[in-house]
Amino acid sequence: MKRFLPAGGVIAILLWVLFMFPAATVSAQTLVDAVEARDYALMEKMLVNGADPNGYDSKGQFPLWNAVWNDDAKSVNLLIRKGASVKRPFLADKGKIYLVEIATQEGHADIVRMLVDNGADIKQQYLQGYTVLHIAARRGHLDLVQYYLAQGAGVNVAADDGTTPLELAAGKGFIEIVKVLADGGADVNVQDRKGNFALGEAARYGHLDVVKFLVSNGARKDLKNEDGHTATDLAFGNRQVKVAAFLKEKTR
Repeated sequence: MKRFLPAGGVIAILLWVLFMFPAATVSAQTLVDAVEARDYALMEKMLVNGADPNGYDSKGQFPLWNAVWNDDAKSVNLLIRKGASVKRPFLADKGKIYLVEIATQEGHADIVRMLVDNGADIKQQYLQGYTVLHIAARRGHLDLVQYYLAQGAGVNVAADDGTTPLELAAGKGFIEIVKVLADGGADVNVQDRKGNFALGEAARYGHLDVVKFLVSNGARKDLKNEDGHTATDLAFGNRQVKVAAFLKEKTR
C-alpha cells in the first residue's frame, strides 16, 4: 500500500497528538497511518485513547482494510481484539468490497482464517456474485480452496454470470485445484450463462492435463456454448493442437 507520509514523519505527528491530547478521540486517518507504519505499540495506545478501529478516512479506507492489504497479521489481530469489524466493506465505485475477498485474492491464508474465525461469511456471494471459493480457485490458491471446502463452502455455487469455481480453475489450468473441486463434488458439466463449461475453457487455453482429467471424470465432449462450439471446436479455433488432437481421438 502507498504510504501517506514517510513512516518517521507519521510517528512524530502521532506522538505529538497523543502527548498534547491523550484523552481525545484520534481520527481514522491517523490510525490508518499508524497501521501503515506498522507501529504496534502506538496503535495499541491510540486505540486505548479512543481511536475508532472502524472509522473511514478521507479515501474510504479503514484500519483493518490497510492491515489486510499489507498482509500484516499482527495488526489484523490487534484491531480485531480492539473491536474492528471483519464485515466492514470498502466502498468502491463498483460496489462494496469485503476484507475476506481481498485476503483471499492475495492468498493471505493466516489472515483469511482470522477473518473467518471472527465472523467473515464464506458462503456469501460478494461482488459479481463471486464467493471466496470462486476467488481462491481463479487465483490459484490451493490451500484456500481446500480450507473453504473444509469449512462448507458451496462447490457448485454459480456467480452472476453463471461461472463456477471449477470453470474458473479449469480455464486457468490449475490442475490440482480442479482435482480438489471435482473430489469435493463439483459438477464437471455445468454451463454458465453463455454456455461455457469447464472442459471448453480448458481446451480453449490449451491445458491438456486439465482436459484429460475432466474427460476421465465424466466431462461431456458434446457440450456446446452459446456460439455452438464444442471443446474440440474451441481447441481447434485457438490453435491448441495437442488438445484438439486428444479430443478428436476421444470422440471417435
